[in-house]
Amino acid sequence: MKKKTFVIADPEFLSRQGLKAMISSHPLYEVIGEAKRHEDLERILQNMTPDLVIIDYNHTGYFGKETISMISELRPTTNVVVVSDDDDKRSIYEVLERGISNYVTKKCEKHEIQMAIDSALKDKKFFCSKILDVIVNKSFGNNQKDNSIELLTDREKDVLSLFASGKMTKEISMELHVSIHTVYTHRKNIMKKLKINSPVELVMFAVNNGLVVI
Repeated sequence: MKKKTFVIADPEFLSRQGLKAMISSHPLYEVIGEAKRHEDLERILQNMTPDLVIIDYNHTGYFGKETISMISELRPTTNVVVVSDDDDKRSIYEVLERGISNYVTKKCEKHEIQMAIDSALKDKKFFCSKILDVIVNKSFGNNQKDNSIELLTDREKDVLSLFASGKMTKEISMELHVSIHTVYTHRKNIMKKLKINSPVELVMFAVNNGLVVI
């Protein structure tokens, strides 16, 4: 079986070595690059297409939120896991809005970091409890349940619940016995009805309205 390839982007030597040791202990994982700053990572991605980049963007002068966008622009098929010590809620949410679906903190245990990696490689989502708090507490005026849930049909609620639980489009179509095109149509209609523009907002809405427990 082909190995999954990783690039670690973190200016801190001990952080890189710790992640590298954890990743290398898996027989099907291989670290193919390390980056200390934005320019190093950009150069690596111009020459390689890793399966996964693990990054701590919260280092002024080394990495930043623009680095997250750069990864998706250069290598859209490469998944990203954030392992950071950022404690600013607004900053964290800005990163989530850039499409990050797997985010843990540096205070997390090894098994949580491993779960984030495994989820990313499967195109699924994983957030540690701190990041889930940021998602759930983010509000557009208040933290009460949004009455716009009533705008959704029962089938749209099913689709939203499965999506927020981390299911892929193909898995949702199989579970609901509908075509992939139908799932895409439901998701498009859900976002239009709720006036939501990002996957993170969809997850937050589902959690706030009791459609999923993460």
